Amino acid sequence: MGNLAELPDVAEKIALALRKQYMLGYTPKNTARDGKYRRVQVRLTKTSGLGALRVIFRTGYYAPAE
Repeated sequence: MGNLAELPDVAEKIALALRKQYMLGYTPKNTARDGKYRRVQVRLTKTSGLGALRVIFRTGYYAPAE
């Protein structure tokens, strides 16, 4: 088991990591409820002053069938 004295430092590191995360959402233009698979594409634009960026996203989704 870890040392309890390290807990504040660990909590601070977790808080810093969470502050650097973003969640994006989107509403599709195609509103057909046909149950078909729709691809999603995410692109990043490099901005000076930012370090390496990492993106995690689903490559698509199934539209509702009804």
